[in-house]
Amino acid sequence: MLEKQCTIWAGTLPFNDDKSFLDYIEEKYDSGGDYIPSEFLKSFDIDRIDRDDLEWDYTINPLPFEDFLDGFSYFETFKENAIKNAEKQQIKNVNLIVIAYEYKYSGKIKCNKGVHLVGVFKYLESQ
Repeated sequence: MLEKQCTIWAGTLPFNDDKSFLDYIEEKYDSGGDYIPSEFLKSFDIDRIDRDDLEWDYTINPLPFEDFLDGFSYFETFKENAIKNAEKQQIKNVNLIVIAYEYKYSGKIKCNKGVHLVGVFKYLESQ
């Protein structure tokens, strides 16, 4: 097992459908091929995270953080610590979770427009 780090954000935003969520979360490229960071990345002053290292989900109706976290990759190895951090920050019901694997967020923005940095956590990955 390899020990690595991931960063988790969670919150509640008014998404009406897949398109509104994807408009917020996915980076784009302009007609000249230049990279445009997603609204999510911009809101936390992040230049870029490798798309292959990101995992996210959303729902229209908020769910308890701990319930929504179930099913994410490696969640069993960081779930307890993530739930503790969420409780300390009073993050209860959320409709989106974003996890950046092999990424340690070191920015200063902890919350933006209803999305909170839950924290940076160690997780175990099979070899």
